[in-house]
Amino acid sequence: PPPPPPPPPPPPPLFFFTHTPPSQMLRSLVGSEMCIRDRYWEVRLLTSNSNATFGICPSNYSMTENPLSSSVTYPGAICYAAYSQYFRNGTNTGGVGGWGTSDTVALALDMDEKKITFYKNNSAQITLALLSGYENIPYFPMLTGGTNGGSVNLGVNFGANENWTYTPPSGFKSLCTRNLPSPSPSGL
Repeated sequence: PPPPPPPPPPPPPLFFFTHTPPSQMLRSLVGSEMCIRDRYWEVRLLTSNSNATFGICPSNYSMTENPLSSSVTYPGAICYAAYSQYFRNGTNTGGVGGWGTSDTVALALDMDEKKITFYKNNSAQITLALLSGYENIPYFPMLTGGTNGGSVNLGVNFGANENWTYTPPSGFKSLCTRNLPSPSPSGL
């Protein structure tokens, strides 16, 4: 018999995301909610924009609302903005380091401990608890330009081939299909 065909090349480690209309979201690039444990990914700002923001939104979130607003129907978004603030449930607070085109920022979502940690250049900036009542629901990645009218160009590394800028925290997995649970047959 002929030899099996060679495996396909690994997917590129970096997805590029261009955001023009403000306050629109990007749901998971791998087509799945992050309803499984301990996920990590990295983000690079490719062109200067101080309103770039990334984080997580609950899966019941409406794409017609701004997750950075305090008046959303379904709260629970947690984000880290380039302009030195974080958002939790629509409230922005300072006290974290800003980030720009020379930085790699990341997040680690820990569903066992019900918390999220944001990193800048491999240094933890802040760890926040998930919103009460939203600890056991699926989340999806969120990238936005905040409230400005300019464009945001971000490179997102979900770890498709584990080619990280920084090593993820121990126990955290990349957000890619090979780390999703195998589908179980139903009705058998």
